[in-house]
Amino acid sequence: GLMAFMHFAGKMKRYQVNLTDHAFWLGVNAFDYCLEARNVGASISTNYRKIPMDKILCQPNYPFFDKNIEFQGYPFDKKPDDIVVFSGGQLYKTIDTENTYYKFLDHFMSKYKNIKFWYAGYGEDTEMKKIINKYPDRAYHTAERKDLFALMQNIDIYYCTYPINGGMMLQYSALAGKIPLLLQTHDIFSDILLNNEELKIGFKDKEKYHQEFERLITDPEYRKQRGDQVKNSVISEEQFQSNLSKIMLKSESDFKLKIGMDAVYTEEFRLTYFERFVKTHLRPVNNG
Repeated sequence: GLMAFMHFAGKMKRYQVNLTDHAFWLGVNAFDYCLEARNVGASISTNYRKIPMDKILCQPNYPFFDKNIEFQGYPFDKKPDDIVVFSGGQLYKTIDTENTYYKFLDHFMSKYKNIKFWYAGYGEDTEMKKIINKYPDRAYHTAERKDLFALMQNIDIYYCTYPINGGMMLQYSALAGKIPLLLQTHDIFSDILLNNEELKIGFKDKEKYHQEFERLITDPEYRKQRGDQVKNSVISEEQFQSNLSKIMLKSESDFKLKIGMDAVYTEEFRLTYFERFVKTHLRPVNNG
C-alpha cells in the first residue's frame, strides 16, 4: 500500500487518515496531507513522526451507528431504583499494576447496593471475574453489542476504562447524553470531545474523581445536567462531510489544531503497555 501511494506522488492528491493517533504509522512521505482528529495526534505526528506542519489538517471524527437498531435489553432485571453503570471495550484497557479500575468499582458497588454494573467487551478477564464473583447479582460481563448507541441511552453512567481510556466509547456516551466518568494519568485522551476543556470530564486527582463519581450516583438532577452538557461535543455527520469536502477542494479545514504545542508527554502512556507486557509475558528466572 505504501509503495502504491509513493508511486502516485504528483499524479493525485493523497490523504492519510490517522485512525489510531497514538500508534506509529510508517510512510511519512507517502501522502500529501495527514488528516488528524485532535491535537494529541497532530502533536505526535509532528514531534515524533516528523510530518511537516503544512501537511497536517484537522478532520474530527465521529462514531458511526445505525439509528434504526433498537435497544436489545439488559443482561439483568432492572429495578426502578437501579443505577446502571456501564463500561466497555477491550479489557486490556482496564489493567494496571494497582488494579485502579477495579478498586474504584469495588468501592462503589460495596457502598451503593443499587448499582448494577455491566461490561461489554473481550480480553483478559481475571480481575473482572473477581468482581462478578463478589457481586453475582449485580455485575455482568457480556460480548460487544451492535445496539451500542441505544444501549448508552439506557444507562445512567459511563465508567471509562483505565489506565487506557477508550476514545470511541467516550463519543458514544456523549452523543447519548451520558456523562463519561474519566480518570486520567496522562493527556493522550484529553481532547477526544470537541469542547473537552469546558466540560471538565477528565480527572487526574483521584480524590476529585472519587467525589464526582459519588455525586453522579447520588444526585440524579446533577447526572442529567452533566449529561445534557456533553450532547453537542461530538462533530455531526453534516459537519464531517462539509469539512472533508473543504479539505479535498481547498486543502483547508474549519477546525484548527494547536500543532505548534509542546510534544505530548508519552512516557506514562508507554509505561502502561510495558507494565502489562512484564506482568503477562515475563516470568521470574530460577537461578537455582
